[in-house]
Amino acid sequence: MTKATKIVGAFVAYLAAVHSGAVFAQLSPTQTWNACRGVQDVRLHNDAIDGPFRKTPDMYGRGRYPPPTGTEANRIWNSLKCYDKPGIYSH
Repeated sequence: MTKATKIVGAFVAYLAAVHSGAVFAQLSPTQTWNACRGVQDVRLHNDAIDGPFRKTPDMYGRGRYPPPTGTEANRIWNSLKCYDKPGIYSH
């Protein structure tokens, strides 16, 4: 785990702990992007969950997908409207 990954993870944990929309409103565009990338699920494609639409894979064949429904990561994903960010699914 790199230092940057640890920082993003700590930041996402902070956001999850606060549970306040006011905190989300204070984020800069870079912080929002990093939070969105931090909660994404990086995994192999699963037809049962994702259907036929594959995300662009990295060199290991894993793609970036929204976090599982019902999780704190998914709440952050929806609160920040990460699904609308251009290029959020690319590596």
